[in-house]
Amino acid sequence: MDVKDFILVSQILFREAGFKRFISLVTLVTLSALCDLAVVVMVAELVSSLLKPDGIVTNGIIRYITSGYSNTIIVYVFVAMLLIASALRLYMQSYLAEMAFKISAGIGINLLHGILAINPVLIRSKWKTSKLMSLLSSKIDTFSYSVVLPILSSISAILISIFLLCALVVISGAIFLFSFIFCALVFLSIRRILGIKAREAGENISLYQNSTLALLQSAFIGILDVKANRRESLLLQTYHECIVGLTKNQARDYVYAGSGRVIVEFLGLSTLALVSAFATVHSGSAAPIFGALAGSAFALQRLLPNLQLINTNLLALSSGRSAFREIVEFQKTFDTQSQKVVQFLPKSFKFESVNFNGVSLGYSGASKDILSDIDITIRATDKVAITGPSGAGKSSLLLALLGFLKPNVGQVVINNQFDINGIEAAWLTQICFVGQDIIIYDGTIESNMSFGLSSKDIDNSKFESVCDLLELHQILDNNGIYRKISFGGSDLSGGQRQRIALARALLSNAPIILLDEPTSSLDADISARIIDYLLKLNRCVIVVTHDVDIANKFSTRLLINHKQVVETITS
Repeated sequence: MDVKDFILVSQILFREAGFKRFISLVTLVTLSALCDLAVVVMVAELVSSLLKPDGIVTNGIIRYITSGYSNTIIVYVFVAMLLIASALRLYMQSYLAEMAFKISAGIGINLLHGILAINPVLIRSKWKTSKLMSLLSSKIDTFSYSVVLPILSSISAILISIFLLCALVVISGAIFLFSFIFCALVFLSIRRILGIKAREAGENISLYQNSTLALLQSAFIGILDVKANRRESLLLQTYHECIVGLTKNQARDYVYAGSGRVIVEFLGLSTLALVSAFATVHSGSAAPIFGALAGSAFALQRLLPNLQLINTNLLALSSGRSAFREIVEFQKTFDTQSQKVVQFLPKSFKFESVNFNGVSLGYSGASKDILSDIDITIRATDKVAITGPSGAGKSSLLLALLGFLKPNVGQVVINNQFDINGIEAAWLTQICFVGQDIIIYDGTIESNMSFGLSSKDIDNSKFESVCDLLELHQILDNNGIYRKISFGGSDLSGGQRQRIALARALLSNAPIILLDEPTSSLDADISARIIDYLLKLNRCVIVVTHDVDIANKFSTRLLINHKQVVETITS
C-alpha cells in the first residue's frame, strides 16, 4: 500500500470512526504506554539497587517516586503498575477490535446504500451479481482484517514502541542508539522484501476468490444445465484449479505473515547481546550490567511483539490493497452515479395518464435499440396486457414505465406535464411492481405479504380476502400467517413464492400495478381468479404475459414484435 492509498484509507477511517473515537483510542494507548514505560524503568532500577551493597536507587525518576520507601514497597508498587498496564492493554485491544469492526460495518452499509441508489438497469448491465456479493461479503471481511485492524493496531503499537524506546533511553542512551539503528536497518530491509511477496500473494488470493465465487454462483444457478448435459467433471476440474491456486497463495501469505516472529526473535536476541557488550565495556560493576539487562529484557518483552505486530500488519496491508482499491473504485462509481437532483411530485398529484411520445429504448453499450418509435397512451383506469415473443422488449417497456430504462429518443410523460426522467423516485410511489425475480425476506408470511406497505394500506378483512383469493391458507401450518419462512423462500415452492409476491400488489393501494408474468408458476384456475380480481380494481393494471387466454381478458392489448408495438387492440 503506497502513501496515496494510506492517506485515502486514513481519511475513510477517520470519517467512519469520528474524531472523539480516535481521541479515545490515542488516550487509552498513551496511558497503557506510560504504564509500560514506568514498569520497565522500575525493573532496571530494582535489579540494580538490590545488587548494590548500599541498595541505593540511582535513577532520578525512580528515586523521586519511591523516596522514603523500602525495596519491598517498591516491589509492591511495581506489581501494581504491572497489573494496571496489563488491564489497560486488554481493554485497549477490546476497544480497538470493536472500533475496527464498527468502521467496516459502516463502510459496508454505505456501499450497499450506494448500490441501492443506482438505477437497477445499470447495476444489472455493468456488474455481475457475484462481484457485488463478493464486494459486500469477502471484500469487506478482507478490508476489516487486512486494512482496518492492521492500521488501528499499528497506531497503538507504534505509540507503545516509542514509549518503550524512551524507557531504553532512560536505562542507557548508548544502548538505545545502537540497538535502534541495528534493529531498524534489519527490520526495514527484510520488511521490504517480504512486503513485495505478500502483495503479490494478496492480489492472487483476491483474484482466485472472485473466480471461485463466480464459478459456484453460475453452477448453482444453472445446476439443471450442469446435470442434464453431464458437465459435472468440467465443473469439478475448473473448481479444483481455482481452489489449488487459492490455497497455494494463501499458504504463501501465511508464511510471509509468520516470518515476522522469526525476524523479531532475531532482533531481540541481538539487542540483548548488544546491551551486554556495552554494559560490560562501560561499567566496572555487575549491578548496572544486570540492571540494564533486566530492564532491556523487560522492555524488549513488550517492544518485540509490537514490532512483530507492525511487521505483520504491513504484510496484511500489502495483501489487502487490492480489496481496498476495489472498494474505493466501487464507492467512487456509486457516488458518481447517485449524484442527481431529486424532484418531487406536488402533494395534489393524482395519476391520470402516461404517454410514450416517439420513444426508442436501448441498453448501454448495445449497438441497436430494443424498441423504436413507441407512441402509446395509458390512462388511470386502463387494463393493459403486453404480449409478444421472448426478447421482443416487453419487460423493457415495463422498465421504461418504472423510469429505470431511459429513452434514447423521445419522452415518457406523466399527466401530459412531468417528464419521467426528472421524477422517477417520486413516480415510484405511485406504482406497485411484481417482477419475475421475487424477493422473500426472513420473517413470517404476514410480514412478507405486507412488506413495504404502511399499516393504513391494510385492514383485516382485505388481508383475509387476499389470503382466500391466493389460497395462501394451503401453505399455512399451525402458526397460520405467522409461520416463519427463510430468506429466498427456500422452504416454499415457486408458486407459493409468487402468491406471496402477488399479495403485496393486491394489498397495496398504489394507483398503478405493474406485473411481469405474474401467474407463470400458478395453475390455470387460480390464475384466472387473480386476473379477474385485478380487472375489477378501479386502478391502472399493466401485465406482461405470454398467456393468450389471460391477455384476451384485458380491454387493451399491446402486441410487441420487430422492435415496435405492431398491434394495439382495444375492446
